[in-house]
Amino acid sequence: MRRVVWFGLGVGSTVWARRTARKRLEQYTPPAAVERARQRGVSAVREVKAAVVEGRATAREYQEDAKAELEAQAARKRIRPAREA
Repeated sequence: MRRVVWFGLGVGSTVWARRTARKRLEQYTPPAAVERARQRGVSAVREVKAAVVEGRATAREYQEDAKAELEAQAARKRIRPAREA
């Protein structure tokens, strides 16, 4: 009985190891590697585009704030307090 159990465990572990090795090998074949590289490139392009959009929006907000501050300063200079007599 023990021999049957050990034989079964040996066969099962061999099948598992073979399947695992085959999956790992498929990950590193040229088509799989090319697909992974393509996906990484696509995600990098998306991240760069998002960063550019965010940077432009931030610059636009900064420019609007600076313009509003300059206009407020100009308005304060134009309005002078009345002199007391």
